[in-house]
Amino acid sequence: FLSLKPQCIEPSPGTPYDPNEFVPIYKRKGPQHAPDDMQELLLNPPKPPGSCPEGASLWLLGRHLHDPHARGLAESFNAGKWRHLKYVNFASNNISYLGFNHVMHAIADGATPLLEQLAVSDNPFGDLGASGLGMAISKGSMPNLLTLDANRCGIGDRGACAIWSALGEGHTKKMESIYLKEQQIGDEGHEAMCKAFKGGADGALPKLWHLQLGGNQLTDEGCLVMANAIEAGDLAHVRNLYVMPSPVSVDGQEVVQQTIDEMGYKQLHVFF
Repeated sequence: FLSLKPQCIEPSPGTPYDPNEFVPIYKRKGPQHAPDDMQELLLNPPKPPGSCPEGASLWLLGRHLHDPHARGLAESFNAGKWRHLKYVNFASNNISYLGFNHVMHAIADGATPLLEQLAVSDNPFGDLGASGLGMAISKGSMPNLLTLDANRCGIGDRGACAIWSALGEGHTKKMESIYLKEQQIGDEGHEAMCKAFKGGADGALPKLWHLQLGGNQLTDEGCLVMANAIEAGDLAHVRNLYVMPSPVSVDGQEVVQQTIDEMGYKQLHVFF
């Protein structure tokens, strides 16, 4: 593993990039106020960074959007104007479950069938919004989804169970990465995660190898459930599983690590 600080990284000569990508959201230069007219904004949306899929990205990061803006986005989705999208990012806004679920219903109805990356972090939609996300996944409306980025959204066990239950249905077999950092997800939500992986590489999530679940409420009891899933081979194909910081004790950490060592899963790394 190689760890690099952003200030130590420079793009190769001639590589297009957005300098904002290397700056924390609260330090970025951007709009100071929400747009007056969402439909007008969508007619000429902000230019996405060069790292986004060209011609297939909608970049609404940190635009001070609220629920009415989200409803406007959902209306635009329902009008069939964005079926070409592969990457949707409306993270770091102020969208609650009321607006968020309007967007999720539009996606569930097939508004973005090619979607590969969905970034919704730092929106306060909580468990009710997470349930809406689970509904959209369960409808099979995002079969090409590779990455779900949903950190710091106020999700607890109820919302986590909704998301993992939907992922466990097998509609997102291409999924590679999921980010659910800094929520209030406890042992129940982590157990739902283990159930979603039932069957391992032959199950519903055969390519989901990177999980970032740090900053939640995993305890030793949840670690025991995780160890049992590892022993059953359900997590054998996973590569990186981040669970810290959390209330787990050294005993809980050792139970998981000992199981990994006993099973000989050298590629599975659980970061405590």
